[in-house]
Amino acid sequence: MNDGTPGAMVPHLESHYTLPYSIVNAFVSRGWNWWAYYYLMLCLAIAAAATTIWSFWADSGTGDNTSSGQPHSFTLSVFKDKVTLLFSAFMLIYVGAEITIGGWLVTFMLNVRNGTPSASSLVASGFWIGITVGRFALGWITSYFGERIMVSAYLVIAIGLELAFWLGEEFVVSAIMAALVGVSIGMVMPSSIRMMTKILPVEKHIVSVGFGTAFAVSGASIFPFAVGALAQAGGVQVLQPVILALFAVQLLLWLFVTRMKLDRDEDSSV
Repeated sequence: MNDGTPGAMVPHLESHYTLPYSIVNAFVSRGWNWWAYYYLMLCLAIAAAATTIWSFWADSGTGDNTSSGQPHSFTLSVFKDKVTLLFSAFMLIYVGAEITIGGWLVTFMLNVRNGTPSASSLVASGFWIGITVGRFALGWITSYFGERIMVSAYLVIAIGLELAFWLGEEFVVSAIMAALVGVSIGMVMPSSIRMMTKILPVEKHIVSVGFGTAFAVSGASIFPFAVGALAQAGGVQVLQPVILALFAVQLLLWLFVTRMKLDRDEDSSV
């Protein structure tokens, strides 16, 4: 996706988001104290603050094209935009599915697949590594065939792999399927952001993408909590049907919202 177009670097930047998940389970399984995590996060926060200040020191924000006219009414109109709301819902469900898998995978492998704590932690790391690999490796093919087709394909593949994970009772099979699910969904979030910028007018990009990604973060708490509530009643094996349902809803939303782009393209060509 690094082709010089807007959003080309999104998958590479998004891939760094999953790197901590890839290594934290390995640290925990090797006896790290839980509070050592906060020392690491403090160092990373200081580094992030320093690089952010350095990167944007000379920027004044005067080029913001929403600053003239009625900025508050413009922002409110963006929140009423159908495309923005649909993409926000799509990203909410994606983040919810991603974090739910990563958060409950160790428990599932321990209780359902009878794995050891160390091996189960490695399976979770494999899932996050899969997402990282997917975002690094699949950018070019996604750019070549287009986000609309490829995200649909990725979600269909993810549903098939998740079914194999659910029905295959061997620990090794489940571990491989978990990593492949990670690879298959790796490009979904970056591609949805890029498609959002293709459908929406330029003046709505900052507010709409910002709202969509911020709204999506709430999925990281809603869906894992819901799975926990279901697991209390029916056991952690409810994880797989819930994830399959979330993938299916994502696919339906994606087909619907990308159809809106086709309709707009046809209208503009008339």
